Amino acid sequence: MHRHLRAPSSGRPSNLRPPLAADSEEREIAIVGDPHGCGLELEALLAGLDRVAPGARVILVGDLLTKGPSPEGVVGLLQRRRAEGRPIESVVGNHDWKVLGAIRAIDAGRSVEELVGTERRCVQRLLAAGCLDAARTLLLETVQQVEIRGSGWTVLHAGIDPQLGLDRTPPHLKYTLKAAEGETPWWERYEGGDGLLAVGHKPLDAPLRRLVEGRPVAINVDTGCVYGGALTAYLLRQDEFVAVPAGTRRLVRGATAPRAASAGLARSSAA
Repeated sequence: MHRHLRAPSSGRPSNLRPPLAADSEEREIAIVGDPHGCGLELEALLAGLDRVAPGARVILVGDLLTKGPSPEGVVGLLQRRRAEGRPIESVVGNHDWKVLGAIRAIDAGRSVEELVGTERRCVQRLLAAGCLDAARTLLLETVQQVEIRGSGWTVLHAGIDPQLGLDRTPPHLKYTLKAAEGETPWWERYEGGDGLLAVGHKPLDAPLRRLVEGRPVAINVDTGCVYGGALTAYLLRQDEFVAVPAGTRRLVRGATAPRAASAGLARSSAA
């Protein structure tokens, strides 16, 4: 039987924003995997996208700040892009809720030392850089966006229950769903009835592109940059992956770069 992660606590928005208007077929859509505080690689990837897909609409799949070395770099980068008139959208990831919860705890009077794990380290970095307020604003916007829809495609963080479909899958599952050890991932059971679904959340050795009858129906762009992999984007119109290997500024087209043997990522497969 397929199992899901435990649903987050109540009090979070359960209603989705209405689907966005369809994009012009000429405009590229660049869907970027989980940044996880990898500010250097995100900056390099966005610069690369500006070269290979100028004017693209950039959508992040969530999990913006935790675990990586530079959450403040991610916040500052997104602020600068917005100030330049090049805003970047993001759907919510499960870790975005965790960081926002930690910031709210600080707002309520708790000390940073009372926070745990990756959230504590993330908040410490944000406080040291003087950008906690900016991070709060970013996350408050992000958590309102469970999915972003276009013409024949949807971006969300984790996935759907294929038996329920996109519209009937509960919102919290769309940013928490993950197969347990030995279980079949949702994308291997998805036949494309809701169009192309692009996600992150589950780090893979290489980006996943599942085809059904010759067309892509599921994309996973989480290639574990924070674990030594790469930060990957999928160019939807060109049907191509581009990536920046962890710790570099080098853009690789067509495939992600090799990652450290110790990264411990799950191996991808495309059916």
